[in-house]
Amino acid sequence: MIWTGSEMIVWGGEGDETGSELFSDGAAYDPETERWRMLASSPIAARRYHVAAWTGTEMLVVGGVDERDGAKYSPASDSWEMVSVSPIPMGPPAGAPIEGVVGSVWTGEQLVVWHVASDQLAAYDPGVDEWTLLPPTGLPVDNGALRWNGEEVYAFGAHVASYPSDNELLVSRLRDGQWQQLPSAEFSTPEHNIAARAILTGWASDHFVAWSGDGRQGLTLAFAPDEGGWRQIARNPDPPCDGQGEPIQAYDAIISFGWCGPNAAIYEPSNGSWTAFEVTGYPTARYTIWTGTEVLNWGDTCCYGTGGEPFTVRAWRSSPPS
Repeated sequence: MIWTGSEMIVWGGEGDETGSELFSDGAAYDPETERWRMLASSPIAARRYHVAAWTGTEMLVVGGVDERDGAKYSPASDSWEMVSVSPIPMGPPAGAPIEGVVGSVWTGEQLVVWHVASDQLAAYDPGVDEWTLLPPTGLPVDNGALRWNGEEVYAFGAHVASYPSDNELLVSRLRDGQWQQLPSAEFSTPEHNIAARAILTGWASDHFVAWSGDGRQGLTLAFAPDEGGWRQIARNPDPPCDGQGEPIQAYDAIISFGWCGPNAAIYEPSNGSWTAFEVTGYPTARYTIWTGTEVLNWGDTCCYGTGGEPFTVRAWRSSPPS
């Protein structure tokens, strides 16, 4: 799902975690009128775990489980157009774990995608409808995320399969066409062995923030890329959980989600503080956007591991503390 500046658009997905029921329809919600509208029929097949991005005028939908094709949707004309097929895998294979398998980020001009397992990367330019292969990150990880700080692409990765013996968050940045490895972050403490997770990262004004799935019982760290190593900051107040939901950006701030309940927190970079607040359901960034004044969510589910039970789908809006 994406935010256009005036509408929240959702497209595709699955009815339960088995992928036995997939969708190729979509809808757009206008928070001003509190109304939904259906999108025109798409030219691509139903799918799940695809990548979506807003270019400023169109929504890109590419990849998914065992998929490499894609299309772009124009809200102005309510129409779709096919885009070039990706030269790299764009999603997990059927039956594989899904979180952290693909990292993606919109730079303002290109969609950059990272297939973590094979360490293949490519950038899509919608202006010329072309994909460009990028060099591998070189990070020995099985879980990854891409972030944009306004100037450069950063890759965050962890090796979850080796937990609890390996709890490092590894970092590289793409500069002048090459990846440069930066200092890593260690999340273990004398009290807790905590697995590093690449998605629990965000850019806040002039530094990255990373935290553990243990929320307030784990570490929260900050890293300014050109200043050296990581430093400990105020802990994310979300409660301990097996997995925290991926955060979203709210201008210079970061909104994190507890995922195991109606818990969220907003990080203010100017003073390094967190403020906890309540939301509805079990949100993650896959189903949540920031409009500039409030959080909108559609499709929150709890939780992966339901054994194929149909997902509970709700829609809600919430105003975080200012």
